Amino acid sequence: MSKPYGGIIEGWHINTLGSISGRLYNDPMQRWDEGESITTSYIVKIDEKLNHLETRNTVYDLGERRI
Repeated sequence: MSKPYGGIIEGWHINTLGSISGRLYNDPMQRWDEGESITTSYIVKIDEKLNHLETRNTVYDLGERRI
């Protein structure tokens, strides 16, 4: 079973507990408002070169990382 696509996370950073926080855009499931701050579930796989994130529940595209 494939995981649902959750949108694009901009201004993101990795939290110490193994999740990502940032602003979510283009959420096809419309769970959050455009640009709302979110924290994902636990990171399963992250590929910064491909701007791809897989969490326990969802897959996302990654935008710009927070500096």
